This record gives sequence, structure tokens and C-alpha cells, in this order.
Amino acid sequence: MARRESEREDLLREATSLRDRAEFEVLGFDEPVVVGFRAEGSGSIFFGADQVYQFNSRLELRRAFSHDRMIKAVHGKLASLRRERSEGRVQLLRHDFTDEETFQFIRELEQRIRKLRLGLESQDYQVIGVVPDSNVVNRITTWIASIDRPLQIADKPNVS
Repeated sequence: MARRESEREDLLREATSLRDRAEFEVLGFDEPVVVGFRAEGSGSIFFGADQVYQFNSRLELRRAFSHDRMIKAVHGKLASLRRERSEGRVQLLRHDFTDEETFQFIRELEQRIRKLRLGLESQDYQVIGVVPDSNVVNRITTWIASIDRPLQIADKPNVS
């Protein structure tokens, strides 16, 4: 994921798989937060460019990018994939999360979502940009408030 300032500035513009999206500066977050929706209604949250969480239309976590790891849902559990490069080849190494790792990961995500929800509800935010120029901010606020606790993990990482 992006680490340079110029890449972070382009996040709203480059998240083209999210048909409706908005970028916010939210009190308590060091980096801008981008939230958006794909055409079929599934949502994604970018806490900066290095913490990305993608949900299916049933609000189940299906995929994430966190701490330089790709994370995906597999039969209701989480697995991380890490690229390992050696002598001209790339391997994807899979690690199935333990129950404790899953608990910690979900707990951290729930805390981030709660903090975001509180910032949006108390209007401690500033909108940086919206694509398209529509009522997407209200849709985002409603969607964030509807994410259940405890978070559910999808059966598969696909959107559908």
C-alpha cells in the first residue's frame, strides 16, 4: 500500500472500484479516511493507504490490507498472504490466523470503526472530497453505523 505523501493524496481519485466515495479528515485519525461503495453495494474503508478493510454487501469482512499483509476471508476465518521474493520468483506465503490473532485483528478493526462512527456522528470531521458529487456522506454515515459488533467474517474474499 502507499507510503508516500503523493500516493495518499491520490487515494480518493484512484479508488475507482468504489463508485461512490468520500474522503474525510476525522478528529483522532492521523491520516485521511476514505469510505466508499462498489456498484453492487459492498463497502470499503481506507484508514490512510496502509489500513484497508473491505466488506461484502452483508457487512461481513471479506478482505483487508494491514501491516503490509494481504488478509482474506476463508470459510469464516482469516488468512494472511505475504509475498516473498527470491531469485526472480515470487511466492505467496499463507498464514491461517489463530483464534487469538483473529480476536486481536477484529478488536482493532472494531475500535477503528467505532472511533470513525463517533467522529462522523459528532460531526468532528471535514470532507476533503466526494465522488460523485452526491449525497454519499449521509450514505456513508448510515453504513458505518450499521456495521454490527461483533464483526462477522465472510466465507470468501469475493464481493458476492
